[in-house]
Amino acid sequence: MPKNLALGVVVLLATLASADSQTYTVQQGDTVLTIAKHFNVPSKAIVSANKIDSPLVPGTVLQIPDSLQNSAPYVVKDGESDWMIAHRFATTLSLLKTLNPGVNLSVLQAGTTINVPKAAAKEEQPSVKSRFAVVTGNHAIVRNGPSTAKAKVAMVDSGTKATVLDFEGGWYKLKFQKGTAGWIRGDLIKPVSDLEAATPAKTVVASASASSGDSAEALLQKAYDLKGTRYHYGGVNTKGGLDCSGFTSKVFREEGIKLPRTSRDQSRVGSAVSRGSLEPGDLVFFATRGRGRISHVGIYTGDGKFIHSASSHGVRVDSLSEAYYAKRLSTARRVARFGRSELIKDRAEAAKGKKVAKTKDAALPKHAIAAPAAPSN
Repeated sequence: MPKNLALGVVVLLATLASADSQTYTVQQGDTVLTIAKHFNVPSKAIVSANKIDSPLVPGTVLQIPDSLQNSAPYVVKDGESDWMIAHRFATTLSLLKTLNPGVNLSVLQAGTTINVPKAAAKEEQPSVKSRFAVVTGNHAIVRNGPSTAKAKVAMVDSGTKATVLDFEGGWYKLKFQKGTAGWIRGDLIKPVSDLEAATPAKTVVASASASSGDSAEALLQKAYDLKGTRYHYGGVNTKGGLDCSGFTSKVFREEGIKLPRTSRDQSRVGSAVSRGSLEPGDLVFFATRGRGRISHVGIYTGDGKFIHSASSHGVRVDSLSEAYYAKRLSTARRVARFGRSELIKDRAEAAKGKKVAKTKDAALPKHAIAAPAAPSN
């Protein structure tokens, strides 16, 4: 019996010694611990790589993670993250995690010693060194892996902002603001210091009338595209639904103009305009709950109409002259000066005495014309 045991041990070691560096076939008597010890790989790394949750079965082929003999110690510098270190050594986050079992790489502190691939010790200068990036190519394809052979996940436009998650072979894994994640070629993005820095230059908090080179028609088209979206109190996206101020915020944000979140706060930005001076793209406000307090907002579309997210119907177009809205109309604000819209052109033609389609106007209450809405408590 002792001879048989000794023979088994010799055979085991011989098999281990000749095993391929990438895979190993389990022999009788093997344990994760003996295999890990021989290959100088943490047992947790073997368990994780092979999803082992039961005793080893002879004949099973295991994937052996890179040996720690092929790694080198690295002391984390101040301000470095797991992603930055992976880029520094031209490796991936997944390999770093394999080489550092039990280490929470997402909360590294300066002075911590971790393992990095020895073969990748030559530093690489990636095109994107920031944790954040902005897409520079139009209709850039996002894929589910770092290769053109991988399936398409989405298509994004220039100016789209994202957080960088990983890097591999010239491809970057990005997570976009709406939650979509995927890989994109490095030549289609550029680094930014943070997500806010990637915001187009015309984006402003509309504390005063902002200037936009785009026409009001472009903004209104974005509003019309949302027609039929259901109403949801507190909603800020099309998936869950939009409330009135969520709707206006979304439409203006897509034109690069940042509005406050609530209708009351929106009624305090920009400049007050009279009913006779309303232009497409102006915000119109209503006191639907009595006591004169702003509680609803929409976007003026011209011809006496406005588009809004109504609590009973969702996003739709209604007339300011309808009894319900005419009675509750409180004020109007201009938060952006757009390029000349068709309505503005019509008025210019009318001033020259030329015949144009008449715009139906309903007067705003006099108290709403001259002054901004009063702050609420």
